Amino acid sequence: MKTEKEIILEAILSDRRNGIKLYPREYLPVISPYGDRNKALNRIQRVFSDNREAINEASDSTRCIEDNTSIEEYFDYAKTGKLLNARLENFKYNKRVKFSDPTVIVFSSDVHLGSAGCDYDSCMEDFRFIKDNDVKIVSVGDTGEMKKEFPKNLFSILSQVLSPDMQSDLIAKLFKALKPQILGAIEGNHGANSRSGNEHAESIAAKAAGVDYFQGNCLLEIDVDGAKYRIFARHKPMSSSKLSPLIGARKMATMESADCFVCSHIHRPTFGVDWVLGKKRVCIITGTYNTSANYSRVGYGEYSARDEFPALLLFPKEKKMMVFASMRDAVKHRNLIMQ
Repeated sequence: MKTEKEIILEAILSDRRNGIKLYPREYLPVISPYGDRNKALNRIQRVFSDNREAINEASDSTRCIEDNTSIEEYFDYAKTGKLLNARLENFKYNKRVKFSDPTVIVFSSDVHLGSAGCDYDSCMEDFRFIKDNDVKIVSVGDTGEMKKEFPKNLFSILSQVLSPDMQSDLIAKLFKALKPQILGAIEGNHGANSRSGNEHAESIAAKAAGVDYFQGNCLLEIDVDGAKYRIFARHKPMSSSKLSPLIGARKMATMESADCFVCSHIHRPTFGVDWVLGKKRVCIITGTYNTSANYSRVGYGEYSARDEFPALLLFPKEKKMMVFASMRDAVKHRNLIMQ
């Protein structure tokens, strides 16, 4: 079995030989750090510094012209996405899971528990529905409001209806109740530092509940009775636009090789299907329960933020995905095909 250093170095050398030069932070998904992000980044930087000569040699070996490669072969290489898939194989999946029956996955985010603007009735209703209908869930960040230190806006701290410590306790209880169904929780931008140091507050809650917690990006492989699906998720989109809220997820789809790309943060739920390199890729932006917050209203329009969370239905044996605006519609469809 390869060591972490060998995995990182192999990914770096492979990229350099293909003329790709990335920053050390871009290799964080290679090792899928569960602990301190800064410590993981330091380990990657040490690989760069300890193997500088080999990395430079790999960079120098890059050839702009391949005399023995035909035009047709280059076009075939581009159409099939071999380069993207080769890079993905270097990356370590954050998690691999297996299911035997059609599977519904909902992407929840921006709950903002503890904020005055959270729709607690809608949140509780969805929580019960998920628990009662065996819906799998990926939490894409900002489950709590978690405002402890925010010098630009004192009101955002004082207006919390639950303290950060109470929020952490509530999140841990919710995660624990849904533990058999939670595929993972991803770090968001709302995360007050805990009393024990610099660890993200939601990370502490997830650990207390025994739920997998991921920093930055998350890459999941889901096997549904032999049909394998790759889901790439992160909290913040790679770019944003008020006119085209889906653009951040679509940008990820052109850079990574997966079947579904999920972002949150902007509170505007939407989804779409793109064809990239001849493959169908589902792009999703999640909604929020914090629909009356100033950020939801001023940042993206009075009525744009909604408590809607798109869901995927993954079919067994033969690879097939369906995306729904509502997890309730996805569950209805799943129940029909299982009859």
